[in-house]
Amino acid sequence: MVTTSLPAGDWVQQWHTRRVAQIAANLVAFAQNRTSLLEVLAARGIDHVEIPFDGSCDSGCVEEPDFSPPEMENDAFKAMQIGFLSGDAAGACTSRDLAIAEALVELTYAALEHHHPGWENNDGASGRLIIDVSEGTISLDCSVRYTASNDYCHSIGDEG
Repeated sequence: MVTTSLPAGDWVQQWHTRRVAQIAANLVAFAQNRTSLLEVLAARGIDHVEIPFDGSCDSGCVEEPDFSPPEMENDAFKAMQIGFLSGDAAGACTSRDLAIAEALVELTYAALEHHHPGWENNDGASGRLIIDVSEGTISLDCSVRYTASNDYCHSIGDEG
């Protein structure tokens, strides 16, 4: 038997309140991170970035970003630090310094968790986060995999 110190409805309401606050903080963080990353990428002369991902069987991975034009990419640029925000369960945003490449990976995880939570579970999903720096747009190209079945029921009579 499981007991809690709160009546059944109270803990559900508290969880819901915390979850709504965290989602709101994550949206604020994503918007700020988007703006910061687009500014840094534009200043560096990057036109386009793609960050691939793939996951299944309860495990997923976001790969390293691919930059275009590739000659603008180098280890020093990918290691350059940028302030990156994350939302927490209290609804607050916290900042930490991340390398540009790591910040782009974290941005991809944030987009996946918001738009396709559980993308890494079961048959999983794959795709890429696409950043068009000149247009100032970010899009998530996600192919969710699933197992399908066709079920049939045949009534077998004398004809076989």
